[in-house]
Amino acid sequence: ITTEEGYLKIKRENELLKSALICNICMIEKVMYTFLPCGHLCTCLSCGEQVSHCPLCRTKILGRVKTFSS
Repeated sequence: ITTEEGYLKIKRENELLKSALICNICMIEKVMYTFLPCGHLCTCLSCGEQVSHCPLCRTKILGRVKTFSS
C-alpha cells in the first residue's frame, strides 16, 4: 500500500463512519434515538418523533431511548 492508497482508504472509511451517525430520514441531523424493541439507532429527535415504525427494519416502535455520543 502506498501512502496515497492508505490515505484514500482512510478517507473512505471516515466518510462511511460519519454517514452512520447521520439521520436516515432527513440526512442532516445526528442520530439521537434508539428504537425499541429493534435497537436501531437511526434518526434524529425530530424525525424519530414522527415515525411509528423503524425506518431500517420496519418493526413497530414500542419505545424510544435518547442516545448521546461524544
